[in-house]
Amino acid sequence: MGIQLITENIDLNRLSKKDTLLNPSDRGLSGGGGLDRIVHSLGGKRMREACEETGALREGECFVTEGFDIGAGQIIHAVVPSLDSKHSVEDLRGCYRRCLSRAYGPRILIPLLGTGSIGWAKEDSLECAWSESVRYLSKRASDARKYEILIFCNDPGLAKIYEKRKSRAFFQMPDRWGARGDIYYWSFLMEHFDAPCFSALDLHGFIKEMNRITLETCGCRISEDMSVYVEKFAHGGMSSGYISGFWASDGIPLLCSRLCELGLDGMKHKTMSEYLIESSIFGEKRHFQLPKEILPDLKGFLRKIRIL
Repeated sequence: MGIQLITENIDLNRLSKKDTLLNPSDRGLSGGGGLDRIVHSLGGKRMREACEETGALREGECFVTEGFDIGAGQIIHAVVPSLDSKHSVEDLRGCYRRCLSRAYGPRILIPLLGTGSIGWAKEDSLECAWSESVRYLSKRASDARKYEILIFCNDPGLAKIYEKRKSRAFFQMPDRWGARGDIYYWSFLMEHFDAPCFSALDLHGFIKEMNRITLETCGCRISEDMSVYVEKFAHGGMSSGYISGFWASDGIPLLCSRLCELGLDGMKHKTMSEYLIESSIFGEKRHFQLPKEILPDLKGFLRKIRIL
């Protein structure tokens, strides 16, 4: 699941009830051009009537209708802010955020808003779409695996840049946790590592940053006997707010393995090897696939933070 960048056009004839589609429109939701015109044409008379009844909306707002004859479960009609002295990229970001706050289906289809006649740069619109999608997933904590977000960008070169975002390693959440707070810390880290400045980190740099941000956020370094309460990760339930040794025994090895699998580790390697550790949290041996070439160095780094 998670987020995917699609370099093809949206095929509106293949939407289903599980789909939510963002549709860039104007203040009157008129279906006047581009994707909006196609959506209104396929959506039929009932969609046009529903949009006409809303009256004029403000820029940055959105209006939700059924898919009607299109077949989608939900259409979110977005009034994209105009590109002028009154609006900044943050206004465009706010439009994406409002749209996603209204989405409810397991799959969300997002075209780049405002990159046609309105004139927003593809780079700006894609950054807003991606980062707000990461934010959307992070706010859903343990339910994040239920969602799939497809961002449509017909510029393969631009889309390729986002393949390096470290946040991709966090899209699929683990099956088990040491404490309830670990779930929300995972979501926090997903947003933290989405920053472009982390794209070039290798595994060593990633582990160092994990240790640094954990010390800053939780007040202690990562270790197998870690058990610290952090109020902002408390959302109810037993062990709520507690960050556990899960990060030492499972979290970091799992994330490192994911980074390698996704090609985000920043290292050249040819042979994958089984990495076996004893999990102090779950009382069993855990297997992770890691590059044979970097395994000695990685073990050394893990020992320094008392994981091995």
